[in-house]
Amino acid sequence: MLVNQIANTGQKSSEINVFMKELGYSYDCPRCALVFEINGQSPDGPNYKFDSPENYLEQLILESPYHSDEDIYGFLSAERYLIFKDVTGLGEAGCSRKLQEYADHLGADFKKHREITFHTAIGSSYGNLFQLRQSYLEALFLITNYDYLNSGGNPALSIQDYIFEYAVSLIPRDYWDNRFASLDRKLRQSPALLETAIELSRVNLNLTKASETLGLHRNTLLQRFPN
Repeated sequence: MLVNQIANTGQKSSEINVFMKELGYSYDCPRCALVFEINGQSPDGPNYKFDSPENYLEQLILESPYHSDEDIYGFLSAERYLIFKDVTGLGEAGCSRKLQEYADHLGADFKKHREITFHTAIGSSYGNLFQLRQSYLEALFLITNYDYLNSGGNPALSIQDYIFEYAVSLIPRDYWDNRFASLDRKLRQSPALLETAIELSRVNLNLTKASETLGLHRNTLLQRFPN
């Protein structure tokens, strides 16, 4: 499938060329990756999978007012679906907002008619087909860390709001292991301290929000940290 070829290789190949020619897609159309992941389903309904013959999400994509013939889409797995969305007609100024609206609309419609909820992630826009793997990797980062990053309860996350976190994730693990070895040992020795550090990281070091989430008084939270 074309979306898998683009997402997994990001390099020119005869297989991609065949798909692009047969489907009439442009190589230089600006697109961005949207990854959808099934998060919850009604226990009374059928067990829906993205690779099932009845693909309701594809129907919604085709019916959307934002649909373009340059949209490239398909399932990555039973639980994940990928759209390389054409952003040409969205306008540079309002592109991020319209992509958010697009993702929210698909998610809301799916929940209403299929009682299924999504996690959704939006990567950056790129102008060349073989740069789209980078957009996919950005969206994949958001989906993989969705629960940690989504402290605001948003249905869709955009990489534009998490540039720093994504950039940090690209730093080699060896650097972190060497730079913070002492801190890592202290955190592992104290589950309460580790829990507090994680929550403070999630809410950008906001002591009040972290205290509320952990069910602690602000002073009690501060006392967890040694002098």
